[in-house]
Amino acid sequence: MSDIFEEYIQRLIDNHNYGANEYTNSLKSREDYYAFLRPTYELCEKRELSCAELYRELLDKSFLKEKIERFIEVGKAAPGMVLEVGTLQHHDILVIGDSQELNDDGHTEVLKMQKDSIFDLSSITKVFSCVVMLKLIDLGIIDFDEKIAEIDRRFIHLSDVTVEDLLSFRTPLKTADRIENALTFEDAERLIFEMMPDYTQTRLYTDMGAIVLKYVMESRTGMPLYELVRKYILDPCDMWDTVLTIESRNMHRVVSNNFERRIRDNTYTVINDVTKGTVNDGKARKLERFNRQLYGHAGLFSTAEDMGKFARGLMSGMILNPKIVNEIGRNCTGKRLDNGGFSQFHGFLCYSKNPVAVNSEVNHWLSGNAFALGGYTGNQLTIDYRNQLYIFMASNRCHNRITSVSGTAEGYVSGEEVAWPDGKKYICNKRYAYDRDDSVINPAIELAMQYRLMEYLLERRK
Repeated sequence: MSDIFEEYIQRLIDNHNYGANEYTNSLKSREDYYAFLRPTYELCEKRELSCAELYRELLDKSFLKEKIERFIEVGKAAPGMVLEVGTLQHHDILVIGDSQELNDDGHTEVLKMQKDSIFDLSSITKVFSCVVMLKLIDLGIIDFDEKIAEIDRRFIHLSDVTVEDLLSFRTPLKTADRIENALTFEDAERLIFEMMPDYTQTRLYTDMGAIVLKYVMESRTGMPLYELVRKYILDPCDMWDTVLTIESRNMHRVVSNNFERRIRDNTYTVINDVTKGTVNDGKARKLERFNRQLYGHAGLFSTAEDMGKFARGLMSGMILNPKIVNEIGRNCTGKRLDNGGFSQFHGFLCYSKNPVAVNSEVNHWLSGNAFALGGYTGNQLTIDYRNQLYIFMASNRCHNRITSVSGTAEGYVSGEEVAWPDGKKYICNKRYAYDRDDSVINPAIELAMQYRLMEYLLERRK
């Protein structure tokens, strides 16, 4: 093996261990990286291949498109998918399946997925809120250790909770009632402003911290959160398709997440009011009906191409100080529990690497401070600043699928057609978030890592 290849393997090991703790610093060994990347190194030794030809051959050899096609077209896990996988130097976009099977009137009307299809980002919106908050901190406008109630006195129960507590999910929050149950905007905001810490919660991930931080950022800057997102992220990155409100001329590009189906015991529920351009998240949908704003935890729509611009903007340091980008995925919460398991591993409004692969939103090949976040509608964003690679996967997994099965109906399995009270059968995809890893996320990450090795080898030989 060449010295350059050996050098790169050592870089991967260093990155793997960077920011890692006793639980995540030995998930992959030097031998693992050698075995994984040796074929890529040997391929790149074929000097007669151009850079473009090498990218193409690596993509073909990954069989990534075929794996996604099996996931979507054979397994029927979702009607369609768009995936972008890339580095700072190169990216590919793969498009599979349909953006719609039924129109918003419930009639069969199949539309093909497109490269510029627009998706509801759902929880991936939190990454935008995180980056804006970190930008404000870097500019000295807000401090990590400032108390929430000191910045916005309306949060009467959060006088001992800091900005960093909420960014890192270290302080779970609860409301007196579900925001979805509010009858007026005033009722909804009262629930928000009367939020309280709830240290009895074992599931640390919550939407509430991002919602609070939205009001905190607006109080300190005097600007709506969406305008802050535009100022610090969307405009600098030319992300013209990332919006809060879909213009009518672009509505045909929006994928459908309408007609999601759920079964609990003998209760069959159809969610049929998530029409195109309507956010799927229940809290955001309720709040937006009262007052159209960006609420921090969900609400943005975007395309794979725009999300690639976002990832490259972060990795290049164009959006945010690289030292801060490097810290987004730092584990703030993960630890071993008394029962031998682990708590959730979170960075700043995202997931960090969990030592249990099946529970880790972050692929184990990646650096210790890589971060990822999935969205309920079937999306996933992974960014690895240290290794300079990313993927963005978007689908419409809620559309015309049975997404949740519980109680006495638990026996149904993913991929199975289930009889509905209307006499028709619908596909169950209740394990979508787990099944997508082997079919899409993991092979996409591996391809991005192969791209980076190839780029590194060619750079060092110049």
